[in-house]
Parts: sequence; structure tokens; C-alpha cells
Amino acid sequence: MAKYLIVYGHGQGDPGAGGNGYTERDFTRNTLGTHLEKYAKQLTKNTVDFYDKSKNMYTQTQAGRGAYTVASSYSSITELHLDASSSSSSTGGHVIVKKGFSADKNDLAIAQVVNKYVGWWGSVKGTKGISYRSDLLNLNVFASRGLSYRLVELGFITNKTDVSKLVKNIDAVAKELIEAITGEKLKGSAAAPKPSTPKPSKPKPTTPAKKLKGEDLPNKGYYKVGVATNIRSGASTSSAIVGLYNKGQGFNYDSKKIANGYVWLSYISYSGVRRYVAVV
Repeated sequence: MAKYLIVYGHGQGDPGAGGNGYTERDFTRNTLGTHLEKYAKQLTKNTVDFYDKSKNMYTQTQAGRGAYTVASSYSSITELHLDASSSSSSTGGHVIVKKGFSADKNDLAIAQVVNKYVGWWGSVKGTKGISYRSDLLNLNVFASRGLSYRLVELGFITNKTDVSKLVKNIDAVAKELIEAITGEKLKGSAAAPKPSTPKPSKPKPTTPAKKLKGEDLPNKGYYKVGVATNIRSGASTSSAIVGLYNKGQGFNYDSKKIANGYVWLSYISYSGVRRYVAVV
């Protein structure tokens, strides 16, 4: 009987990207997670464990735990995320595996589930939904340990249609992901898709939109981070992580922008490259 591990992205104070009424942390753990856990219990030939939902594996790995301490007995580790973009038209998902490795049958099966419900992100259409990278911490640690790992971008949380399709078919998405991860076919059918049009309801009085953290900051100045915060190559949680500010460290920034549910502060690094830091 093979064992598999599913990891929900972000958490532990980090909500991940946000859009269309959801955050990555809550969508993977609550909207999708309850269905995944239901189907995991129905497996008879394999078992699926779930990484501690109160933890952020990335943060744990940075601290020398996380990916470093996951049991080597797992056949594979699957980390679930949603992508984000400053453009609401960006759409589709993909499966990220270590550059230099070959996608296995489970990677390809997961990519097919993604394609079925939201389609493939543009740049991976020629590689069967697989993106090969070497700039992600958990990806590199698991590769160094010889453990099979993939990060799944289920779609764009900033795309209304992607989110709507996932939510409408959430039970089927969960069932098919469990089957793709384990290779075990489950009995029965998934719940019918949710109606795409909600029941009419009385209009509710509008309330002002909640301000994002950092919206009131000046357009340039000095900022000290309140929690450990990633430095990225672009104003997106899917952009490459190039560094880290620990709690209490600060930096001068020359511009501010709002994208993907965050306020981003930006500056030119000593190497002459523009960097971005989310206000979290």
C-alpha cells in the first residue's frame, strides 16, 4: 500500500494570493480540502496524508523543517496552489516539476485534471501542462532528497472564470485529483456540479471595500516588515523568490502598486534589478 502526501499552499499567517472572494490558503484548505479529505478516506489500496494545515511548508522549510523532515516513505508529495496575475484575463493551470527531471504518469494525470476544468496556462500547452523549474525551495529540497514532488497551480485565483469553474465542479475536481495522485480509481460518482446561476436574492446594501494592508503607505519611502517576507522578481506570488526580509528588517522603496490582492513596494537592488515586496 503506497502512501502519498498532499500539502496545502501558504498558511501560518500567509494567505497567499487573493481574488474573486478567495485566498489561496483558504481555497485549498477549505473550499477544496474538505472534498479531497473525503475522497482520501475512500481509498482502499493507497493512503493519502495531509500536511499540517496550520503550517506553511515553505516557511517551515526555511527554518530547516518542512520539506527536510517529511518522511521518505511517501511515494510522492503534491503541493496545491492557485496562480495570480495583474491581468484578470490570465487563465489556466499547470503542474511544476523539477527542471532536468521527466514528468511521471501521475504528474501528467494531474495536469489532465487541471486541463479538463480550467485549461492549461499558455506557456505549457506544448508540454502537456507541465512546467519545469529549478527556483522553488520545496521543489529543490525534495529533489535533493530523491523524493517525487510537484507543485500544482490549479488555475488563476485572479480569473473569475477559472474560480467559477473550480467551485462549480469542486467535488469532481477533488475526486479526480485523488485518483490522479494515487493512480487508484474510486467507486461512485462525484456530486453534480453546482448551479452556475445563484438564486435571486434581495439586494444588500453596499459596504465600502476593505482596504488592503499598505494602501495608506506613501508612494515612496522606508518600510520595515512585521513578519518574514519574500523578495520577488515581480509583483505576483507566482514570481520567483530572490530573497527574504526577516521580521524587523527594512528597505527604501521608490514605487508602490496594487496587484493580485496585495500592495507591492518596489525598489532597484544593488545589482540594478527591480525587486518587489508584498505588504503582509
